[in-house]
Amino acid sequence: MAEIDPKSAGTAQAAAAKATLLDSIFPKAVLGKFFKNTGQKSDIKLINVFLVLCILILGFYFVNFCSASLENMKNIEFKILEDMTEPSAARDGLGSKTVSFYTEKISERDIFRMGLKPKEPVFVEEPSSKAAEATASLKLVGISWSDQPDAIIEDTKLNYTFFVKKGSKIGDVKIEDIFKDRVVLSYEKELIELK
Repeated sequence: MAEIDPKSAGTAQAAAAKATLLDSIFPKAVLGKFFKNTGQKSDIKLINVFLVLCILILGFYFVNFCSASLENMKNIEFKILEDMTEPSAARDGLGSKTVSFYTEKISERDIFRMGLKPKEPVFVEEPSSKAAEATASLKLVGISWSDQPDAIIEDTKLNYTFFVKKGSKIGDVKIEDIFKDRVVLSYEKELIELK
């Protein structure tokens, strides 16, 4: 008795299963056009013709769609609104507030931090003689900017350098606020600015 090779038996069974699967999906008349003889070789020329036809149909559809869209765009009417700084009947949907109202609100906020910008302190034109005398020897050397900035202030009279934060004191002078380019000091409720 002749032995059957297991590999060839497996491939024969797989080919038979594939053939029955293809027969159940497509009728033999359709498969006959694309597959010759055994159903394993494809007719490349027929498939290429089919694909070229699909590309031509899709190209025609695309050109037709683009031309229809251009026609629709020609029918759109563009209207230029009147002066945008004043409320008008054309802006009823946007509200009755002017543009300057919104720009003012935007300028009040720091876009990099939550909440409103801190208010700038109000300075007296000329500090009193006591305040001027108390701060005359103080000189701003530098500012270390961070979430909690530090200032470096030198007392030229004592030849001493202070590293201070907001709320610190140098003698009777209190550090009220530290900005990127200056420090605000207070002496007996008077504000003095060091630059």
